[in-house]
Amino acid sequence: MQRIFYAVLLLMIGNYSMAQFVLKGKIKEAKSGSPIAGASVEIENAGIIYTKSDGSFIYSFKKDGAYTLTISSVGYNSKTISANLTGAVTELNLSLEEKALLLKPIEISSLRAAEHAPFAKTNLTKADIEKNNLGQDIPFLLNNTPSVVVTSDAGNGIGYTGLRIRGSDATRINMTINGIPYNDAESQGLFFVNLPDLAS
Repeated sequence: MQRIFYAVLLLMIGNYSMAQFVLKGKIKEAKSGSPIAGASVEIENAGIIYTKSDGSFIYSFKKDGAYTLTISSVGYNSKTISANLTGAVTELNLSLEEKALLLKPIEISSLRAAEHAPFAKTNLTKADIEKNNLGQDIPFLLNNTPSVVVTSDAGNGIGYTGLRIRGSDATRINMTINGIPYNDAESQGLFFVNLPDLAS
């Protein structure tokens, strides 16, 4: 009889030590009621879990008691609550209110390469361009510039002409005229046949 008593006692102690307290719930939007996927649920001194696509979460504890939860998600106000685990399963249904996000404006600016810039460059003066100007398209004005190779369909430098800089074709070259991008919006190519004689 005593052996049976000890056996039952050991089983009860084993079950008690393995007992788990489950916290589960759903996170939704306050206005629409739609679930918030990927919201973080930070449990103090325990860890962080994330909600599933349906806004649900579940976490198991080894002991009951009060736990502090911090729920947050991008675009929503964070919420901190206290959850008391008293039964085997504790369920929470929470909602987060949307938060207005103010983004700073982005300003994109460009500068010419400075005199001591750490890359190769060539500056052409007005006199250099006038000396090379024989009534041909812009690529042929740059024909004598290092690392520039020019081509012409007709062979005379007028019409469909192109250029390469260090082997890169026109789709890899960014060209601006008075600060306005000239590359074709679809192919990113450069079609100088559409330009008048800018060097004159």
